[in-house]
Order: sequence, then C-alpha cells, then structure tokens
Amino acid sequence: MMDTTFEQLPSSAKVVFDQENPIVAIQGIFKLTPEEFVDFLEKRVIYNADDLIAIDKPMMVPYSGSKSGRLQIDRVLQDLKKRIAPDIDRLHLIESLDRAASGVLLFAKTADRQKQLQEAIKDGRVQHRFRCIVKGLPTVEKANITIPLRKVSKGMDVRLLPAVDNTKEVIHCKTLYSVVNENRADHVSLLDVVVDRTNLHQIRTHLSNGIGCPLIGESKYNGLHPNTPVRLGPRIMNYLGLPETQARKVPMFIHHAEALVPLGNGSRFSVVKAPYSPVFMYAVKALGLMKKR
Repeated sequence: MMDTTFEQLPSSAKVVFDQENPIVAIQGIFKLTPEEFVDFLEKRVIYNADDLIAIDKPMMVPYSGSKSGRLQIDRVLQDLKKRIAPDIDRLHLIESLDRAASGVLLFAKTADRQKQLQEAIKDGRVQHRFRCIVKGLPTVEKANITIPLRKVSKGMDVRLLPAVDNTKEVIHCKTLYSVVNENRADHVSLLDVVVDRTNLHQIRTHLSNGIGCPLIGESKYNGLHPNTPVRLGPRIMNYLGLPETQARKVPMFIHHAEALVPLGNGSRFSVVKAPYSPVFMYAVKALGLMKKR
C-alpha cells in the first residue's frame, strides 16, 4: 500500500500545509498543469491487477463536473492510461466518487470487466468500506441502518431523504456502521461504514437521520437544520485550526478505505485499500480519535 503525501507534488505547486490552519491550507494540486496532474495521479495508483486499476482519489478533487479549465480526473484519463496501462484502449470507470471523498476509485481495463463489475454492484456483491468523522456519539456501538429512502430533486439539488407513506419509488438500502473510536469530551466519533454502493448521499443521510450523527462539515443532511453547517463548537474548530465563524470551510471527512471486488461469479475477491490522506489523518489526530480522551 502506498502512503501518498502532498510532498509528491512537483516543486512548482507545493501544497502550503499550515500547521496553524491545515484545513484551509492551499491545495497546491489545483495549481498543477494537466501534465503535472497526470504525474500526481500516476503516483497514486494503488492497484493494477485482475483487469482492474484503482487510484487513490485526492480529497476535494472532482472526478467530473467541474467548470471548463478546472482540474478533474476524467479530463486526463487518456493521458494517465498511456502511463499506467498503455496496452488498453481506455480506463473504464466502474463507479464514481463524489468530490468530497478521498480513497479508492475503481476502473476496469476492459468494457466486459466494467459491465461484469457494474452488474456485481447492482447485485450487492461489491463491498465498500468507508471511514467517516461525525459529530455526535452513537448510542449503539454497531448497527445496521435500513431506513428506506426517497430521491428528492429541485433543480440541480438532489437529496436522499427518508421515505414517506406516499413515496412511489422507495430506495431500499443498508448502511452498516461501527464505532472505531470516540472523543466523548468533544462529542465526535470515527466510524467504520460498510455499504454496497459508493453513494455518499446514502451514507450521509443514514448517519444524520438514522443515528443523529452527521459528518462534520455536513450542511445538506444536518437533521432539522438543512443547508446549515453542523455546529462544532469553539474547541473542535480550534483543533482544526479555524475560527468558529468559518464552519463552512470545514470539509466533510469521508474516506473510501477499502473495496472488496469479486474476481468472477465465485467467492474469490480482490481487496483494494487506500491510506488516509494527510488532511484526514491530521483531523483524526487533532480530534483525539487515535485514542480515547
């Protein structure tokens, strides 16, 4: 497993990682040229076998959907492919990751393998493990959240909310969580979360509406206060190097740590893992989640 750090950026675009204010540190990655971005991603390949390639996606870097001229992963895929898999026609995305998340991003080397794995995802045969930092202390140390959901769209805004009696298209899903560690004094927890899709909206709404523990940095799924950042209090904000008035600058800490991918229709699997990003690790340490306070 590769321990990818910001120091792998070229000297022309070093990240300014201010220890007094790390969460709002300038992400030098967004200053990279497309060629430098390909160099950066090439060093983040964490798996290349079994017709499968995985990249350790950087936190806050979009796969797609950014404005013209901005960095996003799919704009450099062909150039990256030439470096890491020159004998294939293209990298076939299996399932995307939202901009906020870091960690395992999976590609197939062939269209057939892509189709096979996307069907396995539909059948619930691909297991995804996330690590999440949340506000709150779950009352149950380990549980399976099975709240049925409904999709609510308003313009470009899409949310997954608990289904109601007249919901026509109910989404049945489950989110298994367990407490890795907690800081009772500051009311924050590090959770291990297992799902069968990389749908972050499912995870976010289940943690918030299911156990009352929204991700820190959350605003969309903030219980009775949607579109308002989760209140963290002065002590936590101080740990993160931010003034209390800048809650909107706190990113969501959600890391795709592991994917269990079937090799075929049998019981053999590829295990793909990604290390914490430096910012995620900083938050785990700063919030006292390496060991209980």
